[in-house]
Amino acid sequence: MEHPIFAPAPTQQYKVDYFQAHLWPVGTDKPKPWSSIPEDVRNKVDGIMLLKLHFKAEDVFLFPRLKV
Repeated sequence: MEHPIFAPAPTQQYKVDYFQAHLWPVGTDKPKPWSSIPEDVRNKVDGIMLLKLHFKAEDVFLFPRLKV
């Protein structure tokens, strides 16, 4: 569902780089930690969209540019 939402639109005046982390792979009992996202990717993130994952206060510090 998120792919069409973040796909470029002809009237769009901004650029969106979409990265899907797959922190909770199918068939696993628990998710991978947020720190498993490569640091170079975490350093570019301005916003995070969550579905079924927990995001703790200490996780915020893994994403220095995080705004939303």
